[in-house]
Parts: sequence; structure tokens; C-alpha cells
Amino acid sequence: MCDWQRLRTNLNHDWLKNEYLKNLDALIVQLQANKTINSHLSRELEAYLTSWLRRHEEVETLLNSAEDRLSPRTYFEKDPLNRCSLEAKSWLAPLVHVLWLVPSGISERVDEAREVLAKADYYHTGLQSELSGSQELVLILKLLEAFTDCVGNFSRLLSSFPDKVVSV
Repeated sequence: MCDWQRLRTNLNHDWLKNEYLKNLDALIVQLQANKTINSHLSRELEAYLTSWLRRHEEVETLLNSAEDRLSPRTYFEKDPLNRCSLEAKSWLAPLVHVLWLVPSGISERVDEAREVLAKADYYHTGLQSELSGSQELVLILKLLEAFTDCVGNFSRLLSSFPDKVVSV
């Protein structure tokens, strides 16, 4: 498993799916049941929002490196293709990449993931603002549900990325 795949697994499966989304869903249920936002729930939500920010750099790294790390041109870094002459690698590796790029749809997936991530960040900012302001429960719930939906969509998009480097 390449480093990109390890990062994706750690971020998407281990954290987003098995921890973060479940905790957000549980918090939504608690907020709906309480009909008010007390200091405990407010601190809990703030902690989840902070953890999103802490992991944001990993998310950016994952998206920024997806095309490069999933491209079959990475085969030129390993045996036996790393034994090709520098001259052959100088034209063959980029050709292999270009032939893979269009049918793989990776650029479109990265763009779509960035759009969903931007939406999640928008709702995240709204939640932070509302928590430091009036703390109106109805608005917090709407923002939290929208944020959770975006994070879930982002997770599904990450799952749709190839799980290994694919040859042309």
C-alpha cells in the first residue's frame, strides 16, 4: 500500500467514517432531544469543529497529491521501470501519465472533492460563528446537519478514488 493510500485509509475510513461522522450524528440526536444547547453540548461541538481544522492539512495533502501518487508514472520509480534510461523515462513517464489521466477521471474527482470540502468549510465557519454568537439551536442544527452531509459526501468521494495505481 502506497503512502497516499495509507493516508486516505487513515483519514477516510479510520477517522471520518468510524469516528467523526458517527460522533456528529450522535451530537445531532442529542441536540434534537435536548431542544436546547447547554454548555456541555456546546463544548462537544466546538471540540469536533476543532478536530476538523486539525485534520484539514491532511485533507489538503491528500487532494493535492492524488493525481501524482495514483498515476502509473510512479511505476518508473520502482523496479523494473526505474532501470529505463533517463532519456526514455523523460518522455515515456509523462506519456503514460497523460494516457491515464483522461480516462481515470482523477482530475474531476479531485475538483468535485474540493467543491464538497469548500461547502463543508462554509458550514463549519457558520457553526463556529453561531457558537460564538447567539447559539440559536434551530440554526445550529441546520448548519450541523448540512456540515455533516457535506462531510459524508466528502467521505464517499474519497472512497471512489482508485485503491491502487492502475496501469494504462
